[in-house]
Amino acid sequence: MTSFSEKSMPERIDINDLIPQREPVQMIDTLYEATTEEAHTGLSVSRDNIFYEGDRLSEMGLIENMAQSAAATAGVKNHLLGIPPSLGYIGEIKKCIFHSFPTDGEHLHTYVRYVSEAAGVILYDIESRTDRASCAECRMKVFIDE
Repeated sequence: MTSFSEKSMPERIDINDLIPQREPVQMIDTLYEATTEEAHTGLSVSRDNIFYEGDRLSEMGLIENMAQSAAATAGVKNHLLGIPPSLGYIGEIKKCIFHSFPTDGEHLHTYVRYVSEAAGVILYDIESRTDRASCAECRMKVFIDE
């Protein structure tokens, strides 16, 4: 799924304009690309991260990163409408597979692809990876609080 389309953002957008999360739970520090249907985000993994456990980023850290990356696509829609980011809630995670866990100093890349939407529930396919390995993939349902 890492073949992110060449769609570009209408302008350079700050990640804080797209998602409501802030430190210490903000799990995206780089926004490479985002449209209403796709996103490519990044996170510099550090031992200081709230979701860092032992010698790696935890499963919950990967899931929260994927959820916030998905929220960036909904945030683009809000940004284009001139309204603040909406809160979103993970409704369901399917086909979640953890392959590896990023460690201190690695950079996590997360790729999101919009699949469908019905009644305020958006379905996404998401993949996270570092330069050395695939970390996780899943299908996630997100409920947007309008």
